Amino acid sequence: MINCIYKPKGSRIWRLKYRLRPEDGKITDVSLGTSDKQSAEKKRSEKLRELEHERVGIIPPKATRDAAQRKLVEHLGDFLSDMRRRGKSEKYLANLDFRVGQLITDCTWNYAKDVTADSFQFWLRQHRELKDKTANDYLEAARCFFNWLVRLGRVGSNPLLSVERAKTKEGNADEIRALSDHEMLRLLAVAGERKAVYLMAVHMGLRRAGLAALKWGDVHLDAVTPFVKVRASTTKNGKPADIRLLSELAVALGELNGKKTHGEELVFKGIPRIERFYRDLKKAGIPRRDGFGRKAVFHSLRHTFGTNLARGVEWRYA
Repeated sequence: MINCIYKPKGSRIWRLKYRLRPEDGKITDVSLGTSDKQSAEKKRSEKLRELEHERVGIIPPKATRDAAQRKLVEHLGDFLSDMRRRGKSEKYLANLDFRVGQLITDCTWNYAKDVTADSFQFWLRQHRELKDKTANDYLEAARCFFNWLVRLGRVGSNPLLSVERAKTKEGNADEIRALSDHEMLRLLAVAGERKAVYLMAVHMGLRRAGLAALKWGDVHLDAVTPFVKVRASTTKNGKPADIRLLSELAVALGELNGKKTHGEELVFKGIPRIERFYRDLKKAGIPRRDGFGRKAVFHSLRHTFGTNLARGVEWRYA
């Protein structure tokens, strides 16, 4: 064990050099912040007692004790910054921020010590309108946040590990349907300025987030075979992809890009919200539910893309 105080040459301030056990490796050298030897001896005793209590588990590590004094919203900001640095998509980060932020507010989780399995269960009982999948999404977001806190030593354990996920039952969520060829033709006929968005979704299978993140620099209309370079940060599997553009989609994008645009500009100024999509369905005479109760939503365009792949056809809607 190494344990001594000393004054460096030319300094008035005492320092402590210590290593409790050889397996601890590096020797730690810290300032005691005093020029008085008696005060330095007292601080050394207090520091070593604290370290010993940490080692045997009487008190949590200093990092955990310091973290306990910070508001949970501050930790959330650090968590989101770390996730962004690791390349997580903005949509993923927005969902984490919204769900964990809502729990912090609704459950009055000011500090990490306030978070308990009981308080989360109580919040669920107050929000019985949530579908099981949505409830599980909130739980997983909070668990992910606390797992990160545990890894960094900011908390000792994840208080939500004991909470069971809701068991989703068959029919709990609305089943999404694909659109028929004739329905797609009618939808595109009334889409107006949204035609290019709908064509991109149905021909390329991109999700809403992928469409929203698409930039003109990703679109190569002048290539021998026009294509779109989908960035890894916008795909669900985290892998980039080059996707060929069908002629009717290339034409629609060319019309959209009539004025010369900068490569960093977004292709679509906005992706139609569900209310706008429903109005287009109504205008096209397309029922929101089919005879089996399956629902038509914006994601139905991706389902239509998958259906066309399964059929082995390259359907054109021009």
